Amino acid sequence: MRTTMLRAGWFFIMVLWFGVACQPEADLEVMLPLPNKVWPYSRAIVIPYYNTDTLKPRQILLRLRHSGDYPYRNLHTLCYLIGPTGDSMIVQTRTMLSNPEGRWLGQSAMGDLYTLSDTMMRDFRFRSQGMYRFKIYQHMRVNPVPSVEEVGLSIH
Repeated sequence: MRTTMLRAGWFFIMVLWFGVACQPEADLEVMLPLPNKVWPYSRAIVIPYYNTDTLKPRQILLRLRHSGDYPYRNLHTLCYLIGPTGDSMIVQTRTMLSNPEGRWLGQSAMGDLYTLSDTMMRDFRFRSQGMYRFKIYQHMRVNPVPSVEEVGLSIH
């Protein structure tokens, strides 16, 4: 009986390890801190990204880290994506941070801080090679938005 439990435990650990090891590596993973843990309208989070592949579809995720005293269930953002030739597009995102009962949806590894990723663009193809800039603004009704620690992007 003990041998069976030991084997089952090792099997679980191996499955977990392979699951983590087989995750697709991100082309970009950035989190930038907000001064004083507030996000005013005027503060853009600017993230550069150099694209080399125009064929591969990408998943672009908005990443947020907030404290437990964030006063709202969601966070609205506007992202301006500016391409190497100056062309641009705007993506509006509404990220749910808690469920209807008020429980935070993000992962917490550091006490009262919660980190959450939300899909901003799915199967997105960059049109050309070169330097792109993501400019992310908060788009809430309140200015500034309190208790937002960091904002970033993940591109897979």
